[in-house]
Amino acid sequence: MMLYTTTSTARQTYVKLICDPNKEADINGLPEYPDLSYHIELRSRYACFLGSGPGPNPDPGNPHVEIEVDGLSIGSIITILFFVLLFVYTTSGILFLKFYKKAEGKEIIPNKAFWVVLPGFIKDGFIFTYQGIKHKCGGYEKV
Repeated sequence: MMLYTTTSTARQTYVKLICDPNKEADINGLPEYPDLSYHIELRSRYACFLGSGPGPNPDPGNPHVEIEVDGLSIGSIITILFFVLLFVYTTSGILFLKFYKKAEGKEIIPNKAFWVVLPGFIKDGFIFTYQGIKHKCGGYEKV
């Protein structure tokens, strides 16, 4: 169901999309309701969830095909891989620095100098981006 509202008058239009695999498009408008609303029904094969529009339909007799997800998405795989690699990097770095280099305290943090300055780099990136956006919207440059 979709709702369209106007700002100039108190009228609303409701459009109800109905899946019908046998219809290209069939529009039925109902009379105006007392509350100044209009109700329209649109029956079409293009209103079906999956497989009934252009392209192959896995089950033409059933427009309500359920989507089955097999396994993890690529985004989930990348996220899991990132955290696994981060864990391996941190653990192996700490073990190397502690037992091979005989480091203690804060010195066992792998690439400590990088991690100390990273928040400042992130802040600088946000400031640079903000100023670029502000400059584009600001109008004229100062001479």
